[in-house]
Amino acid sequence: MALALDHLPAHRPSPRSARHLRLVEPLDPTPVGLPRSTYVRRRVMVGAVMVLMIIGAVFASRAQADEVRSASAPQYVIAQEGDTLWRIAERIAPNAPVSDVVDALVQLNGTNLRVGQVVLVP
Repeated sequence: MALALDHLPAHRPSPRSARHLRLVEPLDPTPVGLPRSTYVRRRVMVGAVMVLMIIGAVFASRAQADEVRSASAPQYVIAQEGDTLWRIAERIAPNAPVSDVVDALVQLNGTNLRVGQVVLVP
């Protein structure tokens, strides 16, 4: 058995039958009872706050990324022939007290150095 369905409507509305539709003026977005200048000032302030929040988020994410990068990837130096902990400390931290840097190097790496050794830097 076959069933034939008519997918086209029997009566098509003509463009003239839509007389109840008409164009209207766009609505003013300002809230009722407020002057337009107040509305504009509020929008400008909201925009400025949003921009400042975005800038703050960018700087916070960069600072956090730098902190994670320095914490997760320790720096190191490869010991060369003739290197001592004192020379390495002078090279990696020229403005810091050398004895403090040497103490930190000893805590991380021990006291013996070999050529080609990876020396962790604090």
